[in-house]
Order: sequence, then C-alpha cells, then structure tokens
Amino acid sequence: MATKRISKHSADFNRLINAVNFWEAARFQKFRVVSQLYAGKVAQYPENPPAIDWNKYKSSVTNKEVVSKLEASYKAAMSAMPYPKDTYSEMITKVQEEAVLRVQNQSAKYVERNDECKQMIAKFEQMLPLHEMTIEEYARTFPDWMPHYKSRFHDVVLTEPTLPPAERELRANDHVEFNKSHYL
Repeated sequence: MATKRISKHSADFNRLINAVNFWEAARFQKFRVVSQLYAGKVAQYPENPPAIDWNKYKSSVTNKEVVSKLEASYKAAMSAMPYPKDTYSEMITKVQEEAVLRVQNQSAKYVERNDECKQMIAKFEQMLPLHEMTIEEYARTFPDWMPHYKSRFHDVVLTEPTLPPAERELRANDHVEFNKSHYL
C-alpha cells in the first residue's frame, strides 16, 4: 500500500553520500538510518488488509444474522474509509524541479567562468614573460588590474607607457613603435 508510494520517492543513499560535505556526514548517516527504519516498518505491512473469511464465521456462530450485519458494516466502513490524500508527492516533485533549475543555472555560470579562464590563459600565453615586462607593459596588458598599481605607486595613473625621459615634451619627437600583439 504505502510501499509503492515510498519506493517511488526513495533516495539513493549510496549516490547521495558522495555529495554530502564531510562535516555533515554524521547528520546524513543519522537521517539515512531513520529513513531506512521508517521504510522497513512500512514495508512489513501488506498492501491490502488480510481478507476475512465470513463463511467460516457464519458456520461457527449460531446467530448468522450478527455475522451478516458485521460483514455489511465492515464492507461499508472499508469502502467509505478515505485513503489519506497524497500531499507530499507534488511538493517533492516541485522541490526536485527547483533543484534541477538551480543546478542548471550554476552549471551555466561555471561554464561561463571556465570560458573566461580559457581566454585569460590564452592571454597569458601571448604576453611577454613577467621578468621581461615593465610596470607600464603590465598596465597595458591588464588594464582592469590597474587599481592595485595605482594604490601601490602613489596614485600614479599609468595610461600609456612612459619612456625615459618621462616628461611628455621631451619625448614628443620619439617615434618608438610598440609591438601591440603583446598588449592584446
């Protein structure tokens, strides 16, 4: 009776144990034991109540009318007895669907982050080695990491590479070509 309903939503604890954090393993094991005890208690009951042999009682009792009334009232009670309404199946499927959506959203975020990391690795492979790179080249290569250098170098804004001499007027006539492939 209830065994079919329970088995429909039973958990695969061997699979779930891998997803549980080690600090929650004791609580998970306790939940697992309680769940298995409940499932065992429910499984020991038959799906339907045992059938009553009314003919046996009619043959052994002298007043057969009492047995007939008892049989009629028993059948009426069993047919009128409402089976408990299943209110948890919808809730469980709703929680499962929400969990699947959360996992899909998180998975999409991880895929997006993985793509960003692959782009960053490609950028690292194309740039100059760090021991050959100046601060200005680093600033051009990683402009979004500049706030770190601004605070470290007394709020100096490094918008373009500075060559010695550092004053703009003195280097206005310099025609130095920079290899832009290093800064992409």
